[in-house]
Amino acid sequence: MEDTLIAFRIPRRLSSYRTDAGAEVDMILDLGKKLLAVEIKSGKTAAEAQMKGLRSFEEVAHKPVVKYLVYQGETRQRFSKGELAIPYREFFSELSSF
Repeated sequence: MEDTLIAFRIPRRLSSYRTDAGAEVDMILDLGKKLLAVEIKSGKTAAEAQMKGLRSFEEVAHKPVVKYLVYQGETRQRFSKGELAIPYREFFSELSSF
């Protein structure tokens, strides 16, 4: 992963997020003026209920948050609070836009 971040020239300020209530985000990249929050799922479907961690993190973040759910599905899906579910095959090319 670190090699990929270097290849895309993404700062290596990585962290994750978890609350006592169980909300979590697998990877948070600090991109300076915004945060990239990424939840990774092994399934082939994405659902509104899977956005719990991303939404929880956005509530406490000190910067604007771009929220992704990376999964094994085939299509991009936009959810009600702006989250984007994106196939894992597309995710790394998406990183180059940051």
